[in-house]
Amino acid sequence: MDPNSLASSFVQHYYSNFCNQATRANVLSLYSPTAQMIFNGTHCRGIEAIQQQLERMSFKTVNIPNPTISAMDLGGRYLVKVSGLLSIDDSNQPIGFAHVFVLGSNNGSFYIEGEIFSFAIN
Repeated sequence: MDPNSLASSFVQHYYSNFCNQATRANVLSLYSPTAQMIFNGTHCRGIEAIQQQLERMSFKTVNIPNPTISAMDLGGRYLVKVSGLLSIDDSNQPIGFAHVFVLGSNNGSFYIEGEIFSFAIN
């Protein structure tokens, strides 16, 4: 599979759920049970810890127009990097961010093994 096509589809699906508080919990189905997440410096290991981190996110909406997506095949796993600007809850001051995923695969399905998100604040 072409890594860039996979990455674009994955990112669209992930953010279509993550960016709205009402559907944010839907992304939990994308994680392996042993997945790890680092969200702006906070490390979580396992689906329960990731769920708790997602529930602590108090923002209602996130707007991410035209992110830059890069991907590479790591021999059965995929490294996906997303970067750009995002706006939280209709803020008119965008914030830079970088978001990296390690995706595993099983019988044509893909899941998150690892994730790092950070704001690019100067």
